[in-house]
Amino acid sequence: MTLFELLNETYRGRLLLVGEYRGSKVEKAGYVDKKSGEAIHYVRVIHLIESACIGSFDSVLLYQRLSVAVEDFEKVIVPYLKGRRYVFFLAGFKVDRGLVSGSLAERLPELIEENETVAGVGLALPLPSGGASLIP
Repeated sequence: MTLFELLNETYRGRLLLVGEYRGSKVEKAGYVDKKSGEAIHYVRVIHLIESACIGSFDSVLLYQRLSVAVEDFEKVIVPYLKGRRYVFFLAGFKVDRGLVSGSLAERLPELIEENETVAGVGLALPLPSGGASLIP
């Protein structure tokens, strides 16, 4: 994802988190449905991300529930590279005692292309001319 595309997603009101991927853990999880009393089991991935959410540097836990049925959760491969920056699309997040955690939306995280110019705090992005909108 380019920085221009990231800016467009932000203008559209998407809940995003940009951070450095540090690792993941795959585990079985579940709950008991209160109406039916049935035990629901699923596989989730917990991602550890480093980002500047509240202060200068924070660890963020992002939970991703796998939508496909997985028989052997130990064979799940997480295709992200440690130390690379990704944009994560969030369904929601919370801050509890200084720990930021959230759940991922259905859209998969995307690698941020680092080859664009970043000048100081602002971004050196080509903006549309003639007062055109950034959002197509």
